[in-house]
Amino acid sequence: MQDPRTLGELFFIGFEEAADLKFEQALMLVVALLSDTLREEHIGLTEEQMQQIMDSFIDKLPGHIRDCLSPNIAA
Repeated sequence: MQDPRTLGELFFIGFEEAADLKFEQALMLVVALLSDTLREEHIGLTEEQMQQIMDSFIDKLPGHIRDCLSPNIAA
């Protein structure tokens, strides 16, 4: 028996997309916080060093997580 209030699969598709969106937002926040931390003056990194650390961090993420990042961050 189907529940007409959920419109079948549409409810579950929307629910899964909302969960993915929350994960993507959290991941982007972590990446942004890492970037901001690396840019703090007292750390003393050059722009090139910061980029190397960010690239290394992103490269070490599992592929399915790396795929959640926007193309300009994951590139």
